Amino acid sequence: MIIAGMRILFMFLAIPAVGWASGSASTFYEKGQYREALAIYERSLASGGPETELLFNAGLCCYRLREYPRAILYFEKALLWKSGCGPCRDMRDRANRAAGIERMEMPGDSTSGTLQRAVSRINSLYAFAIGSLMLSMAIALRLFAKSKQVKHRNGVHWTLVAVALVCMALAFSREWSLKRMKSYILMETVQLHQSPDPLSPAAAELPAGIKLDELLRIGDWVKVTSVSWETGWVPSGKIEKIGL
Repeated sequence: MIIAGMRILFMFLAIPAVGWASGSASTFYEKGQYREALAIYERSLASGGPETELLFNAGLCCYRLREYPRAILYFEKALLWKSGCGPCRDMRDRANRAAGIERMEMPGDSTSGTLQRAVSRINSLYAFAIGSLMLSMAIALRLFAKSKQVKHRNGVHWTLVAVALVCMALAFSREWSLKRMKSYILMETVQLHQSPDPLSPAAAELPAGIKLDELLRIGDWVKVTSVSWETGWVPSGKIEKIGL
């Protein structure tokens, strides 16, 4: 979390330069020069600019260029950074439809699914900051409010500690879930093979832009399952990871 906090700090220090770059990109976008705008957004992302806005704008450029798989990748990344981004979700769905992909929900336990969706909406940095603030207040209360006249001091102290621990646990849970996530976007249409061998029989043909989850990796091949519940092997060079 310390590393994540430092990354956010440097991001804010870089805002003036990023703002200028975004302004130039917007000018290109308005003129219909989407390739030039995309190059600027990607340079800003490489230098650590504000993730959600830049990822969304880069996705828009790819959508306008009809590069739907890369557009879907950017919108999925933006949703990882800020799961409550409605425009990101809308544009991802539009890009999916343009690519001919039908989104389906994988079957599973409704309770665990609900908890997963709840955790996915947590901003780990904000949760950690709130937890740190609550813990600081609890320590300050214990150190400086020693007077017996302070009513319910112990109750308030332990309530603050409990809230702090819950917030920090949620922050670490969110970070852990992001680290272990192994989801990808297929960048071009490929055959889904029954084994990690280009000569093995094809189980199905997967369209470019479809979201895949990794099950196993052997050499240059990845065993995946798709949102349409098909399982098989694809070359690792044909997929790009959704990650931050």
